[in-house]
Amino acid sequence: QQHAAKQAQTGRIATAGQHISPKVRYMKQYVGNACGTIAACHCMMNNAQVLGVRSDSPVGKFITATAGQGPEAAGEALADANDLHSASETIAQGGQTAAPNAEANMDHHFVCFVEADGDVYELDGAKCGPINHGPVDGNFLLKTAQVIKKEFIDIDPGNIHFNMMA
Repeated sequence: QQHAAKQAQTGRIATAGQHISPKVRYMKQYVGNACGTIAACHCMMNNAQVLGVRSDSPVGKFITATAGQGPEAAGEALADANDLHSASETIAQGGQTAAPNAEANMDHHFVCFVEADGDVYELDGAKCGPINHGPVDGNFLLKTAQVIKKEFIDIDPGNIHFNMMA
């Protein structure tokens, strides 16, 4: 059901177009089962100042290196970001579960929602690009929850594998 909804959404955007703020940072996902990493990168790339990301950190270096790049180049750059890979592997060793193989068929997916220029954007490296879901209307969390209900939960109400973090 989600796949059909994703295709319909891509078609609507291709037909009607959408406004994307130049402030939105987005990258494509080229590695299987990297959606959590991509979502985390989207969050940090679009909120680096608010989060206090240091420019000399692995994430800060990646953000600087990909500034001004298109979604494809930024996504490809992630594969070459050795500092990020080392940091990720170090953190993963302390985890409780093993990471899935990149080719494994997983029934889970991570996306990121951010605010830019007063609009809510869905950032999913597996989609055609950023999705503008419209004005925040003064409450980012409420607007994002409404988008998630309409675009995810209502489409597949029997799916219990859905979580949201804020």
